[in-house]
Amino acid sequence: MNVSQVEIQGDMIDLGLGQPGLSLLPIDQLREAAGQRIVKKNALWLQYGAELGAGDFREVLSEFLTQAYGYPVASDQLMITNGISHGLSFLCSRMTHPRDVVFVEEPSYLFALQLFADFGLNIVGIPTDREGIIVDELEAALKIQKPAFLYIIPTYHNPSGISTCRSRRIKLAELSEIFNFWIVADDAYHLLNFDTPPPPMPVFDPGGRIFSLGSFSKILAPGLRLGWIHADASVLNGFIDTGILQSGGGFNPFTSAIVHHIIETGQLGRHIENLKQHYARRAATLSSSLRRDLPEIGTFTDPGGGFFIWLRLPDRWKSGELRKMALSHNVNFQPGFRFSSRGGLNNYIRLCFAFYRRKELEEGVQRLAESADDYVKQC
Repeated sequence: MNVSQVEIQGDMIDLGLGQPGLSLLPIDQLREAAGQRIVKKNALWLQYGAELGAGDFREVLSEFLTQAYGYPVASDQLMITNGISHGLSFLCSRMTHPRDVVFVEEPSYLFALQLFADFGLNIVGIPTDREGIIVDELEAALKIQKPAFLYIIPTYHNPSGISTCRSRRIKLAELSEIFNFWIVADDAYHLLNFDTPPPPMPVFDPGGRIFSLGSFSKILAPGLRLGWIHADASVLNGFIDTGILQSGGGFNPFTSAIVHHIIETGQLGRHIENLKQHYARRAATLSSSLRRDLPEIGTFTDPGGGFFIWLRLPDRWKSGELRKMALSHNVNFQPGFRFSSRGGLNNYIRLCFAFYRRKELEEGVQRLAESADDYVKQC
C-alpha cells in the first residue's frame, strides 16, 4: 500500500508513520464542501490570493481558534500557509542566514532538523524532561549565544508526547524578552487533546516574539496542504512585501475556500471531536499492549493527546539494531537517534497510534515483542 511518502509492503505494520488514519479522513465532507463552493460560482477563489490569506477565511478561522483555544485570536494575527512544514520553511527564509544558530528541544521533530540543515543552520539541542524544555539549560545556552529562534513543540510533542507545563511556558516568554530572540512553536497536535493542555504559547507573549504554527494536516487531512501562522499582526504585515507573496499571491486560496465551508458549517469541530475519541482509544490500546507484551523492556508516559508514544528501551540497547529485527517480523518504528540533534537517544523508539486500528496496533506490539526477544538472544 502506498501511503504518501511511504510505501507499506505486504502485511507490514509501520508504527513509524506520523499520519492520520485513512479511515478517519473526511472524504464525504470535503467532497460536499468543494461542490458547495463551485455551485456559488465565485471566481475569486480561483484567482491569486491575498498575501496573508483571504480575509473572510482568516475571519472564520480566527473565530474557530478563539473558541477552541479559549482566548481571543484576531484575524489580523493569522497568515495562511501550505502547512507547518511550509510555514517553518517560510520563517527560515525570512529570519535566518546560513550558519545562524537555532535552538531546538532534545529530542526534536526529525524533519524539522532536516529542514534546518537544508538552510545551512547550526542546530543546538536543549535538554528536556517530563515537563518540557529545561529552562535553566536554555538560559545557560542563551548566555553563550543568541539563536535566530528557538523551535519547540510545546503540546503533545513529536516524538516524546509530553506537553510543556504552564510555568515553563511563562518562563520561555520571559526569556524571549530578556534575551531578545524569537520562539517558533509547532502546534500541530494542540487540538488533538485527551487531557487538558496548557494554553498555546501566544497567550504568554506580551512582546510579540512568538510564532505559533498550526495546520489542518492532523485535524482534517494532510493532502489539503493548508495551515496558518499565528503571530503579532505587525510582524505578519512585514512579510507582505516578500517576493514570493508579491509574485504568487497568498498560499492555497482554492483549498482555503473549501475548508472555509467545513469550518463555518461546524463540521470541523465535530470532526475533531470524533478524531479525539478514536485516537484516545487507539492510544489506550497501544499503551496497554506495550505494558502487557513488553513489561520489562520499555518504559513510557501515557500520552495526553497527539499521535505518539516515546518508548525508552534499556540503556545499552540500540534502536537501529532492534529495527533490523523488527523489519524481519514485519513491524517498523522510528529509531530515537533520528530525533536527536546530538546523535544520541539510541535507546528510544517512536511509535504512532494514529494510523492503525486497534487490532492492528495489538498485532504490531506482539511483533515488536518478538523482535525484542530476538534482539536479546543476539546480544
